[in-house]
Amino acid sequence: MPHFEVASFLAAAIGLLGLVSICLLVFARLGVGSIVAFVVAGLVIEEIRDLPAETALALREFAELGVVLLLFLIGLETTPPQLRGLGRDALKFGVPQIAISAAAIGLYGWWFLSVRETAIVLGLGFALSSTVVVMQILVDRNELQSPLGQKAFAILLAQDLAIVPMLLAVALMANKAAIGSGSAPLWWTILRAIIAIALIILIGRFVLTRILAIALRRQNESAFVSVTFLAVLSAALAAERAGLSMALGTFLLGAVLSMSPLGHRVAETIEPVKSTLLALFFFSVGLSIDLDIAVQNWATLLLTTAVVIILKFAIVAGLVQLGGGTRPEALRLGFALAQCGEFGFVLFAAAQVEGLMSAKTTTLASVLITLSMLATPFLVRLGDYLTGPPQKPTAPTC
Repeated sequence: MPHFEVASFLAAAIGLLGLVSICLLVFARLGVGSIVAFVVAGLVIEEIRDLPAETALALREFAELGVVLLLFLIGLETTPPQLRGLGRDALKFGVPQIAISAAAIGLYGWWFLSVRETAIVLGLGFALSSTVVVMQILVDRNELQSPLGQKAFAILLAQDLAIVPMLLAVALMANKAAIGSGSAPLWWTILRAIIAIALIILIGRFVLTRILAIALRRQNESAFVSVTFLAVLSAALAAERAGLSMALGTFLLGAVLSMSPLGHRVAETIEPVKSTLLALFFFSVGLSIDLDIAVQNWATLLLTTAVVIILKFAIVAGLVQLGGGTRPEALRLGFALAQCGEFGFVLFAAAQVEGLMSAKTTTLASVLITLSMLATPFLVRLGDYLTGPPQKPTAPTC
């Protein structure tokens, strides 16, 4: 068994924290937030140490739990009336955005790549925006509960739900779907999802709240923390096993607990762990960037990234303005949701396993997602510049 050297570990930790601190200070000075700082820190570490791709992937998969916890906390802040409003906006803006973006980007990919299956998969994957990036920016800017923040979250919620049929479509295109012999597996998938959602809601409402109340009444802080994380991770696992996203499962559990007076204490328990995991997530994104492949294909990569961002910006802004939003709101939402999202990594990995995408195409698509994420804080600032800083809500006058 190799000997663990404390001094070497401390030296590496000090160097990493020093680099991250410098990046945070520099980019905070530039006013673009912590997301870019962590991505750049990961990129620098990757260039210095040349870590194995498996290490970066494993770290990113673990750190994606930060997205799960973020959605749980957002659910805690979502009241039932807001939840109904999210559903309306998801149907009004989210579903059309996914369909139009996938079609437009797919047509561009068909023309540019001349590969039918790849173009379809790229259109589907690039149509999704980044829940973790956009939600973190909205939370940092205290805009989550604003009309713009609620519309953005509704579109992202629709996209999180859309990953399930997208993965099914990938399997169908590869002629390896389990539903090829009949409709029963599809019905079972739908039923399984309904059962999982019902269990999360019922257990959260009638079981979890009572257990947490007992732990709080007996002043057993350790039990309160343990039960909280047990419930969150169980909801994530139940949703994942049912074919849904883990983030959706925890969001539902958070929405259930939002009706409980214990919601504030639960949020205080989850917040530090969420912040740490999100920092690791963005750091792992930087680690996963392969600069060699990006440099070799820089022209194609930059052109495609620009086209995808422009298309998504135009589609989101157009839908919001057609749906009754103001021009500043439409522009700011378009810039905020123009990037590609973390679920694209999942979809493209599945497509590569099914033989629909080559390893090189998957790598380039992943770099494109990363570049678009990296551009998001700058795009949001561009939206502020074009429309003016967002106005803070004022108290109603009598």
